[in-house]
Amino acid sequence: MRKIVTIIAAVLALAMLTASVAVAGSERGAEKQDVVQDFDGNGNPTAVTVGKAQLIRRADGIKATADVSGLTPGGVYTFWWVIPSATHPVDSFVALGGSKIVGQNGKATARMTANVGDPSIEGFFDHLAPLNAFPIGSALADFDAGMLDDTIRVEVAYHGQADQAADAEELALWKSDFWTGQTGVCADLSVPTFANTGQPFCPVTHAAVFAP
Repeated sequence: MRKIVTIIAAVLALAMLTASVAVAGSERGAEKQDVVQDFDGNGNPTAVTVGKAQLIRRADGIKATADVSGLTPGGVYTFWWVIPSATHPVDSFVALGGSKIVGQNGKATARMTANVGDPSIEGFFDHLAPLNAFPIGSALADFDAGMLDDTIRVEVAYHGQADQAADAEELALWKSDFWTGQTGVCADLSVPTFANTGQPFCPVTHAAVFAP
């Protein structure tokens, strides 16, 4: 009898453990959206679908796969998470999702993850403040669980041609920093509209938007 009780207890314990693991790793069905090119090579607004993105919202974070075509061969592109949270009307979660040097076929696939608690990049709104009236020094919000139900953007920025980087160190910077890239590609923000910035701005060329 004692052996039977022990077996039953073990089975119940295993069931409870399995249930807790399932809850911790639970995820919703995949959301799919077009990746849309916002501007052409001359900076003119456009709305051309150039790929697909898939987003999965988990209890502990988010993950996405973005397949994009029509990119400039040899170009350096970075992929970004941007969550303009309704619960953080001034601040947003902005974080690097990955980078690619595009091959001759003009295609790139990025697999991105972000976990609850991940920090945003530093100083983002210090540069945008003069244009968008955000307070200088406004802190970006870390990724919290409340953002899981907000609008989530997957954005793609172009930094220029990889072979134009001065060296491997500069190329690595292009692949990791929103603000750096090839001269003439990333606009200089030292113009009066962007007072007190003095840094280049590498344009967001493509985006996929996932509504709540």
